[in-house]
Amino acid sequence: MIYEPLSEAECYLFALTQDESGLDLAEFCLIDDTRPDGIFRAWPFQVSWWRNAENKTIDAGARSVGKSRSISLRAFAFPFIHPGNEMVITAPEAIHLQAVTDNIEILYTRNKLAREMLQGRIKHRPFHVNFANGARMMGRIPHHDGTGVKGIHPIWLEHDEAQDYGEAGWTEITSTVKDHPDSRWRCVAENQYVLTDNGWKYIQDIKVGDMVWTHKNRWKKVLNVFDNGIQDCVKTIGQGCDGLVTTPGHKFYVRNKKRRGPEFPDPQWLEVDKFTLDDKIESCWSSPIVVTEPSSPPAMEKKIPRNHTIDTSDHLWLWLYGLYLAEGYTVDFVHKGHRHSRAYWCLHDDEAPLVATMLQSLGFNTSYDKGPGKSTKVCVSNASVAEWLKINSGSLAINKRLAPWVFGMSQEHRQQVYNGLNFGDGSINQNRKRFEYSTVSPKLALDVKLLGQTLNHVCNISKKPGHDGVIDGRVIKCREGYVVQCTHIDDFKNPQTFKLEDRLFWSPITRIEDYGQVHVYDLEVEDDHSYCVEGIIVSNCHGVTRGVGDSFDDKITGQDSTWSVTRIPATYRPTWTEAQREQAIEEYGGYDSPDFRRNILGLPGDGNSPMFVLHRIMQCVDDDVFSDYNKFEYYSELIDEAMVREVDSIEDLIEIPATHRNYERVWVGMDLGWCVDTETEILTKRGWLKYDQVLIGDESLSIDPTTGRSSWETITDLYKDTGMYTMVHMKGQSFDAMTTPHHKWLVGGDAEGWSWKTTETLCSDDLIPLVSLKNWGPASEDELVEITSSRLDDLTENITIDHKFRTIWCPTIKHRNWLARRNGSIYFTGNTVAPTAITVFAEVNDGKKVKSSLKLVTKLLLRRVAPEDQVKVVMNLMEMYRPVAFTLDATGAGFPLIDNLKEKVKGHEDLAFMLDRIKPAGFSEKVIVGFDDNVKINELDPAGFMAAAIKRPYIEASTDAVRVLIDEKRMILPYDKSIIGELQSTPKNARSGVDHYGKTTRRKQGMHTLDAMRMACLSHQTHFVEEIIASHDQLWTPPDMIIF
Repeated sequence: MIYEPLSEAECYLFALTQDESGLDLAEFCLIDDTRPDGIFRAWPFQVSWWRNAENKTIDAGARSVGKSRSISLRAFAFPFIHPGNEMVITAPEAIHLQAVTDNIEILYTRNKLAREMLQGRIKHRPFHVNFANGARMMGRIPHHDGTGVKGIHPIWLEHDEAQDYGEAGWTEITSTVKDHPDSRWRCVAENQYVLTDNGWKYIQDIKVGDMVWTHKNRWKKVLNVFDNGIQDCVKTIGQGCDGLVTTPGHKFYVRNKKRRGPEFPDPQWLEVDKFTLDDKIESCWSSPIVVTEPSSPPAMEKKIPRNHTIDTSDHLWLWLYGLYLAEGYTVDFVHKGHRHSRAYWCLHDDEAPLVATMLQSLGFNTSYDKGPGKSTKVCVSNASVAEWLKINSGSLAINKRLAPWVFGMSQEHRQQVYNGLNFGDGSINQNRKRFEYSTVSPKLALDVKLLGQTLNHVCNISKKPGHDGVIDGRVIKCREGYVVQCTHIDDFKNPQTFKLEDRLFWSPITRIEDYGQVHVYDLEVEDDHSYCVEGIIVSNCHGVTRGVGDSFDDKITGQDSTWSVTRIPATYRPTWTEAQREQAIEEYGGYDSPDFRRNILGLPGDGNSPMFVLHRIMQCVDDDVFSDYNKFEYYSELIDEAMVREVDSIEDLIEIPATHRNYERVWVGMDLGWCVDTETEILTKRGWLKYDQVLIGDESLSIDPTTGRSSWETITDLYKDTGMYTMVHMKGQSFDAMTTPHHKWLVGGDAEGWSWKTTETLCSDDLIPLVSLKNWGPASEDELVEITSSRLDDLTENITIDHKFRTIWCPTIKHRNWLARRNGSIYFTGNTVAPTAITVFAEVNDGKKVKSSLKLVTKLLLRRVAPEDQVKVVMNLMEMYRPVAFTLDATGAGFPLIDNLKEKVKGHEDLAFMLDRIKPAGFSEKVIVGFDDNVKINELDPAGFMAAAIKRPYIEASTDAVRVLIDEKRMILPYDKSIIGELQSTPKNARSGVDHYGKTTRRKQGMHTLDAMRMACLSHQTHFVEEIIASHDQLWTPPDMIIF
């Protein structure tokens, strides 16, 4: 209803709000404090760039040219243009995303027009804004493999720092901006069978070019096979399949069983976590009925002229073929210089005459071979028959299968094969009116199920465990088997499975279970984007782009690209000067460095992403678990304090293969754990206790991050040590904490969930859980009044760091956190469950690569091992490997350990020469990674060459050292799931969200192995820097002086 026409001023205002770039709105109502007149104005080159109206655009811009500003202005305009819709902003890391969302928040809170659009407050972690007209805006950061933008339906998607996304993230982004807005990363666990035109194949054995059966009942080509590493999985159970293992976000082709009048709802692609499993409205998954085009059995080839052959489509022969699959086998042998082949049907004595008569009626000569007990073998000595059966059935019971042509025959012919199978290994359950077929072959079980479905039987497969059996008094080991239960659909009074005109069976899904971490794969299938796994139709990944780094430019500008690309170098800025150019060259280490190309020229870098791209990790992994590398060469050991107490010396627990002495160049990294000081007390049922009062077995309060509730949990271990330690002291009026830099905190809370952070990575707005108690005396179960969370910035007024001789300690407890008190302030803090990690890399070169590779040969985890024993381990490794560098974490517990180690090495006759190979590392420090050739060096200064040094933060440089080795396939890793999982974890400790049961989940932390790998790899990468410095110190001499 129109009350009155808009005035001219209102029309102008409406027009301003409809500019998708947000530029008109910004120039109308934003204040720019940098301009004398306070009026915001875009630079001339930004106007046409920001107003690019293409659907898919990429702004390949340098720094400070307006990329972030353009996103914030579009965010300003979005709710005015798209009421009721979503806008999503994503970036590869929280630091990138927060910079953008902070600008957006400032814009909306400091401008009246924008502020009037808000509904409620702006939420953080994750960033979320609701608007009065139903629009909303969200921020997303990916997992460490790049995934994370899922379950969203944005009209607008803003993707900052796109070149740093991993391949999986680009899959989600690309799918989001295509016609599949809810597409996500989906995977199927290994060792599950996919239906191909050549039968069932494990998903990990599928090759590009294989033909798979799709939901549209046709064969389609596999375009890509993706090894997606180790992922958390669930098992979905329902009619027709007793367990299909996938990632929680994998999509199935489903219908809702609730009818709309006489019609069923249309099928849809639905993720596991969205299945409806109640009694009245059930989600039903799909299974094919027709699995091939019309076909007929192949002819029987004469192997020798006198062999008798038959028409293989004869009804009687097809029945015998089905019986052979259940009860037959073939043998080949040589007798008197001649090769012979025979086919056998193994039967009960009462059945043998019938089968022999059938074979004879087809013209075959038969003989009997009496077996033990009441068994008889009917034999046909015919090479043509034996060869045909072998080709179309497989050999050995565990490999039996139906030939693909069976499914393309007429219903009468398929029925004959089905009847023969059930005559052999089938039984009839009269009460339930169903056939039950037993086999040890998983492929044959799936084939029988599909065959039954083509004959209108509702079929289900269940596993039966292996067991000991008795035959003729002999105990035999029976393999794990499968039972296929088949009931004709007309025999059900109230069938749960239904068949529609789409030629698919629709059967109810009954439950979903957690399955743990499994190696997973996915396929990309042309056109239909689906395939059949374990007899169930699932979706594929809808295409994956090739990667990041250099390939990013190919991706967005290649021949098949659908992106509109705008390149904006820093030189476009009106403020750009030659002095800034020279400064940038110096800062980034040269005009051709990746950082200069990316941040100044707006060009793609080469290997600049901090992500460990999952597909590239798996390319470095030897996934053959029986390889010499995995079985014999790679050495992994976990040593705890209890094990050390049982031996004379910790060295007795280390059994490194002697072949490791053959490595010529070795690099070692070592990372340690975290603790608190002695002024920090712990709340137990015995009251507040100090470090020297608490005992193993005491109980303390611990927060369960999945529920947010606290409970009494048992202390299972205590760690104490005395030495030189760096500690961080955070103090305020109501808060007092002193920890090592790597000490972990449980942060977050409320609806946003919980996550883990170290002391040195805490942010000012992180929420620390605090507790209010009734009194300060001994605690009881009902004393806890409330758990609240306060921002770190509100709690602390002063943060100091010192390094001195002291005692540190920490307990080990369930949920990895405990209730602490220091000088009256009470809070929950983390415990010390992470062990010391040591990784050893051998430098290898196969002659195919110009650069050498690093091969992980040893991983040691030392859990709660005393410092003096850790020193013994290090010296043992140094004596064994003679490493080029042994790099240790120099923060926290690392300081006294390094001092102790150097003293021991200095006094060791055989190791003293390696003293300078012990390298301290500080993740919060900067490290020299190279030298700028363009910097002029003052030759009068012995340290003048340091002016050309290029420094980077240790954490960034070490992460890139690992990533570059992975991206260039110059890292060789074993099939160690813990390492693969840690490489896929998230250093920013961001939440994972909600699982498929609605519970809050977090990514697994404990990055100690990864940190040890970082140190070893960075030492390898920057070793040339140390050589340059050392050679300069040896060769430099003062220049000749001219004396007047």
